[in-house]
Amino acid sequence: MTPKVSFVVAVHGVEPYIAQCAQSIFEQTMTDIEIVFVDDASPDKSVEIIEQLLEQYPNRKRQVKIVRHPSNLGAPMARQNGVKAASGEYLFLMDGDDYVDVGFAERSYQYAIEQGADLVLLDCNNDIDGEITRTETCWCADKTDSAQLRLGTLNRMCVPCLWCRLFRKDLFSHDFAWPKFHMMDDVTLTFALTLVSKQMVYLPEAFYYYRFSPTSICHAAGEEKDLLRFEQSCANTDIILQNIRLYNMESACERGIVFTKMCAKNYLLMHTNKLKYRRMWFRTYPETVSLMWHGNDTIQTTWKERLWLVVIWLGLFPGLKWLMLNRRFRVNYVWRGDLFRK
Repeated sequence: MTPKVSFVVAVHGVEPYIAQCAQSIFEQTMTDIEIVFVDDASPDKSVEIIEQLLEQYPNRKRQVKIVRHPSNLGAPMARQNGVKAASGEYLFLMDGDDYVDVGFAERSYQYAIEQGADLVLLDCNNDIDGEITRTETCWCADKTDSAQLRLGTLNRMCVPCLWCRLFRKDLFSHDFAWPKFHMMDDVTLTFALTLVSKQMVYLPEAFYYYRFSPTSICHAAGEEKDLLRFEQSCANTDIILQNIRLYNMESACERGIVFTKMCAKNYLLMHTNKLKYRRMWFRTYPETVSLMWHGNDTIQTTWKERLWLVVIWLGLFPGLKWLMLNRRFRVNYVWRGDLFRK
């Protein structure tokens, strides 16, 4: 019998958190689920903890699969192999350091079936050192319209992350390129699955708890780490563009394309006081520079964007960051990308 929902959990170096993650899944009110843990050669006792905890939930034992990688292949491959191993009608992809409310599977599946949805977008919660804040994930004008939700995601008007979405398994069988690297891998895959989704719905309820870890690769600072983030983000951005072209959505996704390109190149901003990084910033997706200066019929630019370009050109941005992010001088979100969202 096909499980209604499969949880696909990437596991690597999450020993302090994996028990809460696994327990939140084992205690789901829905009985007909599947749990696929992908051990991406985790260097700690994460998998051992899962196996020990599972002894307390004998009714879940037959529902659990553990996919083991002989070496660390990275988050994108962990997700891909987890999806291949999953057999549920709907899939939920999550990280091993996060957790969910016990009613998540039952409520989201029920809503998906009621709406005939390929994809359900949900709100989420941020967990920062135990302090929980709810995040609204959709800013579309009409949150009940599938077409608006789809275009809203592709144009970054909806949070483009895997962990606030339930996907019909069939979506993964479509033709698209998977992300290759860690940075922006969830955005890359979310975009691909959104492109092939026909019926998308929004459920304004928050079941997922995203644990913010300042030590993760996504948040660690420093020249070397920022360069790695830049390189990986650009590689995955190119895959996003490849998928958008594959489905002939370039014109409809112009805002999202520009935003995503800026996201990738802006990892260099805090190092543009150095000539090599300044040149790299201007030469990466150079069309964004021209657009930032001149604008066009759909993406507006003002004196603020031109001021930012001058400041970056002169190598002054790192020293003037907080001034440039002041409300008076701050450019539109599309030009800042994720990096300076707050």
